[in-house]
Amino acid sequence: MEGSELSSERAITPAEMAADREKLNEILSGSEYGAYRTMAAEGENALKRLFLKLWEAIRGWLPDTAVPRTFADVIAYAVILAGLALLIWLLIWIGRSLAGNRTVLRKIGLSEKELRGASSSRYMEQALQAERSSDYKECLRYLFLALLIDANERGWLRAERWKANGEYALELKASKPELLPLFRSTASLFERVWYGSMEADRDSVVRLRLEIEARLTAGEADGYATGE
Repeated sequence: MEGSELSSERAITPAEMAADREKLNEILSGSEYGAYRTMAAEGENALKRLFLKLWEAIRGWLPDTAVPRTFADVIAYAVILAGLALLIWLLIWIGRSLAGNRTVLRKIGLSEKELRGASSSRYMEQALQAERSSDYKECLRYLFLALLIDANERGWLRAERWKANGEYALELKASKPELLPLFRSTASLFERVWYGSMEADRDSVVRLRLEIEARLTAGEADGYATGE
């Protein structure tokens, strides 16, 4: 049975192979494939020209009398690689800033002067006033600022208008990791209420206020007074 099946398979003739090669040549020589090869070659040539211009510019900064050309080539390579690394780092940093987090103090509208004179105890007083007025969204804003400025006063982070919550979290992770869960939960609730569609409810805000009050009170008990 196996022998009859094998014998039934027909070998490809030289004429058929020649016909297949001719069809392949027609495809490769067609206008669509030719346009693709032209575009690829033009892109590659443009990149080569740019690289060569950059290469010659860097080499031109190093006179022939100063260093051997081989050493100049090494320096040129190093400068180009360093530039590429810097570009990649900038792209990552910009991506993180855009996708991950907001520059919260600028979004809140806190000026540089207000930031320098900020006091965690004053923000806690304003949070309590907002809570008594049932303005829980505004209360949440002051609670977030109280926690952030308290950490700034203690030197656990440095509050800046251009920083995002991600930067603050990294600073706390290095200086005060036990505060990180409270900061993250506060920042998360704040962003969902202020920049999302979530409503600030009394129970969540009061519970958060008690946690932050306990944190500030613990600092005072350790001999640290919050700013006035």
